[in-house]
Amino acid sequence: MKKSLLAVAVAAALPAAAMAQVTISGYAKGSFDSFSIGSKHPDRTGKTSETRVTDHSSRIIFSANEKIDDDLSGVFQYDLRFNVDQVGRTSPTEGAAGGNLYAGMNPLSSGNNHVGLISKSMGAIRFGRQDIYYGDTGSVLPSSVHINASAPTVLHNPGGTTVDNLGIVRSVSQTASMANHSRTPNLIWYVSPRINGIEGTVGYSTNPLRLSGTNETENDLSTTPAVRKGSGTFLRLNAIVDKFNLTWATVDLKGDYFATANQCGLQAFPSAGAAFTLASATPPAGCTYDSVNAAQQNQRGNVFTAIYRDGPIALGFGYSMNEARTTNHLPVSATAAQIAAANVKTERNAYVISGAYKVTSKFTIAAEYQNGADISRNDTKVADSGLTGTVLALDYAFSNRTNVGFTYFTLKNDSLSNMAPFYSGSNTFGGQFTSRPGEDYSLASVVLRHSW
Repeated sequence: MKKSLLAVAVAAALPAAAMAQVTISGYAKGSFDSFSIGSKHPDRTGKTSETRVTDHSSRIIFSANEKIDDDLSGVFQYDLRFNVDQVGRTSPTEGAAGGNLYAGMNPLSSGNNHVGLISKSMGAIRFGRQDIYYGDTGSVLPSSVHINASAPTVLHNPGGTTVDNLGIVRSVSQTASMANHSRTPNLIWYVSPRINGIEGTVGYSTNPLRLSGTNETENDLSTTPAVRKGSGTFLRLNAIVDKFNLTWATVDLKGDYFATANQCGLQAFPSAGAAFTLASATPPAGCTYDSVNAAQQNQRGNVFTAIYRDGPIALGFGYSMNEARTTNHLPVSATAAQIAAANVKTERNAYVISGAYKVTSKFTIAAEYQNGADISRNDTKVADSGLTGTVLALDYAFSNRTNVGFTYFTLKNDSLSNMAPFYSGSNTFGGQFTSRPGEDYSLASVVLRHSW
């Protein structure tokens, strides 16, 4: 149920015709989990299982729609994220390699926020920060499913590669799914009216990837050397045809980059002949490891989804073709081998098959299979670099707003794949991204969700 508020102070100061109505919606979602790690990597020396309470990106959304005339309305949205299980992070945190600082995420501004105009005849245009691309998965799992089981980790993760100085791929990891696995900043986007069941979206961002300590701001006029100007484009077509919902979407994202001359945004290398461990790798000669920009590679991708609904049955399918390229500013003394190793293109095709069946008006069962193929590195296939996810879910609706669910989820990495479950930085590993190549992750969870 959505609730409408009239601000008392505004009501006292303005005539009734000028008052704006604000709608409050959102949800609180949390779970009690049992999480375990299988096929433990030799580099892991700590525990391999835990029980925990987990937040699922809970949020309160304030929105308004003011009618300007019979065709035009002004709109805004403020999406406040909060955690049901812990305090939100606002202070800077150190990058994984001890280099640049990540600006801490401020929950007061971390959601889908925008201001815009909507025309019934012409469509809508908005300025702000918005989820794009990675949310199109073809999944039909119920809303109470555990967030760690979300499909983008497999469907929208092109992979990056850790390669030693002999050219041997040692692991595949990409710290962010396509489009940041989060809101794309600095965005202007247009959504067309739906005509004959078809709707189109076009978006442009002046700096789509979160970089360096400034964490999302436009960086073309930075005081440090401006290596390049970034930008991003987003296109989406959606068609509703009888019982089918069909989507195609594409992105091409390149962030601003402003590193010092010898910073290298690539995975670290071990020394020649040394045993490879993720904890003891060192940067290549002549480079200072730039951990922040390394995490935000150039991203390009296409995704196709199809969802079919007929009474109690829901079926979904998604197929993606995604690509990531490293971002580097190598020293002029870099050798040909260093340049080849640093400027890496990785690609992965993946698919999702999803299904749900409403047994009764209140009880739903669902399952999903997620498959990420081996990546290609500079057009050469890397064997044993794929991953799979399997989800089994039960959902019981106490009411229209309150659900309880059970989720069983496994994520299995091939020997060179190094992926963690979705939304795992603060939940799965206690704030530390410590997945390891070849490991498997299992989750059993009871989830509660209340919306308003």
